[in-house]
Amino acid sequence: MPRIFLWMVALTALMGAAPPFDPKPWLEDYRQLRSQMAVAYANLDDAAARGVDLVALDQKTLEALTRAGSDLEALAALQRFIAVFQDNHLQLALRGHVLFETSPFYDVRLQEEGGRVVLAAPLPGDCALERGARVGRVNGRPVAEWIAELEPLAPEPEATWRRNMALIYLTQGPFAPRGGLTVEGHSEAGQPLSCRVESVPLSTRFTSKGPAVPLSFELTGEAACAAMGAKARPPGPPYEGEPVPGFERLETPSNAFPAGLLSAGPEKRWGVVRIPLFSAEAYPAACAEAWDAWRQGKAGPCEGECRWDFEKEAIAPRLLADLAARVRQLQAAQVEGVVLDLMGNGGGTDWVEPATRLFGPKGMPCSGLGFIRHPHWTQQFEDMKVELDADLARPGLSPQDRRILTQARQRVLDLRGKTRRTCSREKVWTHKGATRACPGVARKGAPACGLVSDLPPDALSGLGSRQLVQGTAAWRDTEGLYTGPLVVLTNRRTASAAEQAAALLKDGAGARLLGERTLGSGCGYTNGGLPVVLTHSKLRVNMPDCIRYRRDGTNEQQGLQPDIAVVWGALDSPGERARRWMEALRASLE
Repeated sequence: MPRIFLWMVALTALMGAAPPFDPKPWLEDYRQLRSQMAVAYANLDDAAARGVDLVALDQKTLEALTRAGSDLEALAALQRFIAVFQDNHLQLALRGHVLFETSPFYDVRLQEEGGRVVLAAPLPGDCALERGARVGRVNGRPVAEWIAELEPLAPEPEATWRRNMALIYLTQGPFAPRGGLTVEGHSEAGQPLSCRVESVPLSTRFTSKGPAVPLSFELTGEAACAAMGAKARPPGPPYEGEPVPGFERLETPSNAFPAGLLSAGPEKRWGVVRIPLFSAEAYPAACAEAWDAWRQGKAGPCEGECRWDFEKEAIAPRLLADLAARVRQLQAAQVEGVVLDLMGNGGGTDWVEPATRLFGPKGMPCSGLGFIRHPHWTQQFEDMKVELDADLARPGLSPQDRRILTQARQRVLDLRGKTRRTCSREKVWTHKGATRACPGVARKGAPACGLVSDLPPDALSGLGSRQLVQGTAAWRDTEGLYTGPLVVLTNRRTASAAEQAAALLKDGAGARLLGERTLGSGCGYTNGGLPVVLTHSKLRVNMPDCIRYRRDGTNEQQGLQPDIAVVWGALDSPGERARRWMEALRASLE
């Protein structure tokens, strides 16, 4: 029988027909992914608690993969599986994969607007369909059918977002049609129009970064920060471009954070300050200045821990100083309140904590941080213990420092103990309630704000573990700088560390959120995370290994709803979007 089978395969190949699709490799990849998620996906237990039926989902995915007739259908089955968790940190990373390199891209922007689909931007070429035109069919098929087919691939939590993601999948990526798009719609006068758009490879839409430049102290600030990926983000209206009525820009070129004064009513002024990202890569000018000062007297390469030291010791303090200067500038203008603009802020690094604490009362509670019970976190706490032991072994330690280090070491040992599981997670996909019987996460245990609270100012001076023990408390010199009325601007691209900031200020400072629901990505990846590369397809799947909890115990990954909702239209210009949130703020103050 094997010889007959091989002969039939050879004959089929000679006749020009492809052999039947075999889903077995994809099924093996899925089982690999499923096993990794059982022990390394931080939000799995919470997903089950909020109603995701893991057993039914597993059976549905196995059946879809078994029925798959092509690689594309198998990929769609995996993407639908991942989308059920509505977690933007759980993702198939296609960039660089052959499925990405060969995917089509159409320069077509479709978006839902008032229950219909419209062109959000003009089509390329001399197409008569204009921006704002209603689109009814694509490639002869109703747009509603395309949305119904592609929406289950989207991990977004809200229906409108999922439908708009489906429209993106229709125009770019592996699920977009090959061979061109025919877009059918109507002019303003109701005349039916049709335009043909050809594709280009999706990979060509992304600029190659070129070969990596090794980071060294011989590089100037500009070159070093470029090597670290620093790139300015245009702030957009109302901070630049056409003036927005009622908004006065505060022009301070040396400050990294755009700001202004907003007329909020008769003789009422509110201050506005924007944080585009909680990461040094968004501030190339500040990064360059900080690097040029920090590299003095140093030589050689600067990678790994050295690069992290630069962010902690130089760029973060510089950015915090700029942000504090903006707050003082607004206070000097005697504003009645402050708007903190986090729209489009996709997160960043640990300086989010001290930056956020500039805008709230002293002593705001830290975010609760949970971690997976996994060797990944065991090693992190072991590394902390090694660092503390090195300082405890130093001769001449003061009694105060020895007591603090011993206390910190004991906490690390307690946390390390929580990383070990005493039960098996094998049944989470086959038995309902298995996630409760064998929890995969240690809740609210990790040191979000440092290992020891309320340290004396002179504690651990000159010791290598000082930063570890203090955590973000090391940057709290200006905590509570502003404690007045506060509004935080959010939208669906406010994510990760920016959600941490919004949650901390809402829960601990009474801030009101204005805008849209945040993305809902929560805590992400520590020390590179625990991605899995699937054996057969070579697809990479990223998954978060930690959880941030809000004051009421909810997982930040569920996103934050606005107190004052703003509805932006698909065709709103950036200036119109700015005017809309300003109008909503003024209305809320009446």
